[in-house]
Amino acid sequence: MTRRVKNGKIGTATISRNPSGQYFISFIVHTSEEYPEFNKPISKDNSLGMDFGLKHFLTFSDGRTVDSPEYFKNALDKLRKEQRKLSKKQKGSKNKEKQRLKVAKAHQHIANQREDFLHKLSSGLIKDSQFDVFCMEDLNLNGMKKIWGRKVSDLSYYTFQQMMLYKSFKYGKKVIQIGRFEPSSQICSCCGHRQKLKLDERTYVCSECGMTMDRDVNAAINIRNFALRNVIKNLNTEGTSGINACGVEGSGSDDASCLNETIDNEARKFRYKS
Repeated sequence: MTRRVKNGKIGTATISRNPSGQYFISFIVHTSEEYPEFNKPISKDNSLGMDFGLKHFLTFSDGRTVDSPEYFKNALDKLRKEQRKLSKKQKGSKNKEKQRLKVAKAHQHIANQREDFLHKLSSGLIKDSQFDVFCMEDLNLNGMKKIWGRKVSDLSYYTFQQMMLYKSFKYGKKVIQIGRFEPSSQICSCCGHRQKLKLDERTYVCSECGMTMDRDVNAAINIRNFALRNVIKNLNTEGTSGINACGVEGSGSDDASCLNETIDNEARKFRYKS
């Protein structure tokens, strides 16, 4: 198979081989191609909050969800069977090498499935959706692995983040990440009241205003609001004074109704400068 380079000059090429025996060649292309700059008004209407989870890989601020595929979990029984066969083969024999290759191909198949899922999901969000701004969390994945183990690794959230970042740059969209310590799951997206939830509580019931909402949807809305607040706060404009008056500079104690009104009234006026 051949592929022509339309614009640019081919530089260094690298040949690699994976454990399953497949060969790949990658090369650097020096090009002067320019990508579109992000220069669009930011508002809640064109911004999408995304909350990462285990049951649902993503929950969006508009209520949609993407189920976790769990490719490794689904193939675990087959992997164990093939791994047991490998352990029984004589060391250094051709049969052991054949079985090792079979196990490696099984792992590679899972990796290919996962990569295909992440590419299709990220491309669909960046290229085909009506949203221009995508708001995500910078999660402590190593800490999550200590609690939920290989399930977190199976979902490859970090890889998805990297795909969203470079694809948004390529297509003139924007990805904004909020800090990992933002209390997105504890804040009521309606009134701003803060309360702690147990991990098994899947519905957020606000003790202050009575708002009832799915825990992950509420978190996704807060992620979007926190991200837009940070964008507005970082813009060196006259609108900042109005934002400060609403108290949105605090972390975790923002008045959600005031924050929503601020985003609606102020964010539309400005254009985000990359």
